[in-house]
Amino acid sequence: MAVFLVFLDMTLIATAIPAITNQFNSLQHVGWYGSAYMLSLCSFQLVYGKCFELFSLKWTFMVAIAFREIGLAVCGSAPNSIAFIVGRAITGIGCSGIIIGAWVVLAHSVPIRQRAVYTGFLGAFSGVGGIIGPLISGALTDSHLSWRWAFYVSIPIGVATLALIFFCFRPPQQPDQGEPRTLKQKLMEFDILGLLIFFACMICLLLALQWGGSQFAWNSAPMIGLLVAFGVLLISFIGVEIWKGDNAALPPRLMKMRNIAFACFYAACIDAAYYTADIWLPIWFQAIKGESARESGIKLVPYVGGEVLAALTAGYLVTYTGWYNPFMLVATVLGSLGLGLMTTFELDTGPSKWVTFPVIAGVGIGLGSQQPMMGVQSTLALSDIPAGTAAVTLFQNLGPAILMSVANTVFANGLTKHLHGTGGLNGQTIADMGATNLKDMIPMDLLPVVIEAYNKALKETFTVPMAVAVISIIGVIGMKWEKLPK
Repeated sequence: MAVFLVFLDMTLIATAIPAITNQFNSLQHVGWYGSAYMLSLCSFQLVYGKCFELFSLKWTFMVAIAFREIGLAVCGSAPNSIAFIVGRAITGIGCSGIIIGAWVVLAHSVPIRQRAVYTGFLGAFSGVGGIIGPLISGALTDSHLSWRWAFYVSIPIGVATLALIFFCFRPPQQPDQGEPRTLKQKLMEFDILGLLIFFACMICLLLALQWGGSQFAWNSAPMIGLLVAFGVLLISFIGVEIWKGDNAALPPRLMKMRNIAFACFYAACIDAAYYTADIWLPIWFQAIKGESARESGIKLVPYVGGEVLAALTAGYLVTYTGWYNPFMLVATVLGSLGLGLMTTFELDTGPSKWVTFPVIAGVGIGLGSQQPMMGVQSTLALSDIPAGTAAVTLFQNLGPAILMSVANTVFANGLTKHLHGTGGLNGQTIADMGATNLKDMIPMDLLPVVIEAYNKALKETFTVPMAVAVISIIGVIGMKWEKLPK
């Protein structure tokens, strides 16, 4: 249930984005609607990794869910785009802890070989959340209740989950850690300096990706300043982590392990490809095909449904064969193929393509999405599982956070380029109208030109997740091919 909530929140926004951007006139912020959530999700992974190691698993779980509830309330009541982004960030803080907790409980409760089946179930629950999220938000967005209820309606689910955890959950027995540590001693292990530097580093990077080429030229003073700051902060973060050693937020000892490093890389790539396409595919349906939010959510089911079934199937097959690496390879091939085919979408593309191509991508990615965690958990000792899990989930979520901003920049730049010199139309102005308002706000004589430019920009945007899916092959090659112990 808890994992279901995370991915419900992650995809709930997909079909509501056009309506939100219409109300706030803020399509230029669409990348931040996903990135704010992902940024906080990433930044707090390492914090929660320490929390689950040092404090009560049960109560840390409950605190995380409470943050999620607050974030949803802020999103639903947001008076403007900035407030909505803040709500998404708070939601991400809560969901960060939910993800880590689920994996830590699994590691303490199930033998490694059988863990693959449960990993498949986690992937399936996440996918079900991914399917239901767009459908709920689409239906509510199209109704008289508006998109805000897509966030309000999810709050009682979180409350029910809190009640289940409080009354029914019994934390697994923790291994003996020697002398009890005081609260002060535990807080000293949090690597606060490293976490602050890392957070600032990511903000500089995402701002640069968000503004570069659209609001500021890449060679302008603000952009150069952000990129230089990012580089300095990244080097500083690496230095702090080396200095802190095993008490670091991201222990260098773990990142030197071949399986850990390449698993993190693969997870970042394959998840970035999946969730970036998940954000932009409904926009294509609504802007190009004229679908409503609810209808675009239904048309997203083949993509997400393919991922769900593939993740569940892969879990059983990994348990049966003991091998997880082959599924990563197939995921790279099929995921790249499906996403590449989506770059061929045209104005007259029919169901034979807009169903089949996303299914190929979804099935491919689903086969490999959970396998990096299997590689990490089969490599590490039980005492290192929280830190290793935090590392993989960090990259699993950092990849989409960065790539969503890249895709937003590619779209904005592409729309401006394709509308250049077209009846005095400005790309940024068109983008600010929102995807569902085009037919109502553009003069009829210019509408075909605008729709064509929109489609070209979206096709260019789909090349972003395709390219990253191709690059994920590096992670497949780098990881050791070892059979899981029974």
